[in-house]
Amino acid sequence: MIERSIVPNIRSHLGRGRVIVIYGPRRVGKTTIARQLLQEVPSSEQLYLNCDEMIT
Repeated sequence: MIERSIVPNIRSHLGRGRVIVIYGPRRVGKTTIARQLLQEVPSSEQLYLNCDEMIT
C-alpha cells in the first residue's frame, strides 16, 4: 500500500479529542485512508460516519 503524504499529519492529531474530517472528490482514497487510520485507534474511541447514504 502506498503511504499518502497526508497520513502522518492526520496521525499526529489522533487521540486529542478532536474530530477529523476527510473530504474530497470521489475515488481518491478517502475511505482507504480512514480505514487505515482506524486500525490505529481503539474501537472505544472511534466514530465513523459514512455520508454517502444519508437519510433525508
